[in-house]
Amino acid sequence: MEKFSLWVCVPINNGSISNVDSWLFLPVSLIGQPFSQKTRDHFLPLLTSSKWWAETQTGLKEIFQLDNDFKDRMWAKQLAVLKGQAFNVVETLKSPDQGPLELTRRTRVHIWVLMSTHLYTI
Repeated sequence: MEKFSLWVCVPINNGSISNVDSWLFLPVSLIGQPFSQKTRDHFLPLLTSSKWWAETQTGLKEIFQLDNDFKDRMWAKQLAVLKGQAFNVVETLKSPDQGPLELTRRTRVHIWVLMSTHLYTI
């Protein structure tokens, strides 16, 4: 029996996530520049580490579960949004000529992780 995960990237077109756009109110001299190499070197290893994501996801879920109204379905939606935002950050950080402005122009996405167990028979 082999366990695997499938990442599904889905565009968000309902405009429900707009916090990234708040960067647009900062001075162009600040947001119009590419992210520094120091920033890239710090965040890319974290955001591309499956170990870091597993630990972060577990820790965040423990905190969210403190809320009396916690629901697994809502948690899954929130996690899909978070992973979509992280996907866009990673893609922006991979390009040395991109910064906050380019990040705000990326298509907003949800990333759903579907867990499955597949049985192989011979």
